[in-house]
Amino acid sequence: IVYTNGVDIPKVVCSGAGGVTVRDFYKTNIHNLENTNPVTSFVAKTVSLFNGKLMFANTIEGTARTYINRGRLSKLDSFEDFRAAQGGEIVELIEGSTGIAAMEPMSDFIVVYKEDVIYRGDWIGSPNVSVRFTATVQNEGTVGTNAIAPLPGYHYFVGKRNIYKYDGGKQLQPIGDPIRDELYT
Repeated sequence: IVYTNGVDIPKVVCSGAGGVTVRDFYKTNIHNLENTNPVTSFVAKTVSLFNGKLMFANTIEGTARTYINRGRLSKLDSFEDFRAAQGGEIVELIEGSTGIAAMEPMSDFIVVYKEDVIYRGDWIGSPNVSVRFTATVQNEGTVGTNAIAPLPGYHYFVGKRNIYKYDGGKQLQPIGDPIRDELYT
């Protein structure tokens, strides 16, 4: 299990015969884009696992450089190796005016939520680009990292104007109308 809180270096929780241990995520294989040096520090707002790739998003890398639109994907089945030469990837999801708030797998794709855009990431599995991201919903998104309830085949989430059911397509199904006035006033 990998945990992130958006403030500290991500934590890895391991269990085995000796019990449960918690340690810092190894950042030695997370490199700067400009060179091959490892980042000096690493924080992420959200984390998810999709098709054998660990994904971090909305990151602070090095000396407080914030990348609100950045997603980092690990090497396939190597959750602490994000080096590009080894199959790690960086994606910049620049549509919208807010940073990435959450990522949740759904069926055979992953959904990336901002406050004002929703992206769908489809697995294509090529060596250099394993996931193709497309902005599917504009002008709506989630209000926060923990405002999403993933279920098989769809998500429920709290948006800026309503509560929605989302199935990965281009339309949201509003489901919060009976309580919307109480929730948003």
